[in-house]
Amino acid sequence: MREIKFRAKCKYVDGWIYANGFYFDGINHWFTIPNDEPNVDPAIAWAKHYKVESETIGQLTGMGEESGVDIFEGDVAEVTAHNLYVNQTITMAKHDTFAGKVVMENSMWMVRAKDATNIPLMDVSFFDMRLKIVGNFHDNPELLKTKEETR
Repeated sequence: MREIKFRAKCKYVDGWIYANGFYFDGINHWFTIPNDEPNVDPAIAWAKHYKVESETIGQLTGMGEESGVDIFEGDVAEVTAHNLYVNQTITMAKHDTFAGKVVMENSMWMVRAKDATNIPLMDVSFFDMRLKIVGNFHDNPELLKTKEETR
């Protein structure tokens, strides 16, 4: 059974916090975190609940990259093909690289670029591609800029 885990930025702590669930009170999203969680100042906790920035909430995909780093929704991943890869939105030759944001779409985890091309995370392992997390969209939105936008 896969672990259920979420990540978000806390409104009062610099960095990410992690929890196995969150709730919405009609105004704010909150994470409930045990007191022993690292990098969280217990002095700001209200009954062990932390207000988070709702736009940064991301779920654990249940997959990891080669180095063992967990992959979360909102991460920016770089995928490299070891062989020819073709799906409905992209064709990659051997050694081609594709970068996109990890998103849930049509009940599947995908690496999706700004131009709507995508690679299902399932395909990364099935077709023996290399996946590397290069950052996350919330801290590094520039990682998803197209070549035209960087000129």
